[in-house]
This record gives sequence, structure tokens and C-alpha cells, in this order.
Amino acid sequence: IVFLSEVFFAIDDLPHPLPEIAEALPSTHLVRLFRGILCYDSVPAASLAVGLGVLAAWALGCYITAVVTFRWIER
Repeated sequence: IVFLSEVFFAIDDLPHPLPEIAEALPSTHLVRLFRGILCYDSVPAASLAVGLGVLAAWALGCYITAVVTFRWIER
């Protein structure tokens, strides 16, 4: 996930199917938000909303998956 998240190189340099996969990863949006805020000192509101929306959707999806699949087993 780290190698596909624009930390080390641009997504545009990846072979064909990987940019679409990388675009859906939460780490890509997190790196873009951090880079925009820390390096450029400004992030457009639309970009900020999209990035935060993707991160919130991933968090909610992971939480729901954990609640549905995890069960305590008493021994």
C-alpha cells in the first residue's frame, strides 16, 4: 500500500491497472492531504473534502467489517 500511495513516486509512472487501484487506497489520499497542508500550506476545499470523504468511507467500511466479522469466543 505504501508503494502505491505516492510516497516515493507519482502514480502516473505506474503501469496501466495500478493507478486506478492506487487512487482508491486511503493512503494515497492521506499522503496528498499531508503534502498539500505541510508542503504547500494550502489545499483547495474540494480536494480536502474528497480526501477526507475517502478516508472517512474507508474508516467506516473497516469498522463495519470488523463489527460484522469479529466474534468473541468464550473458552
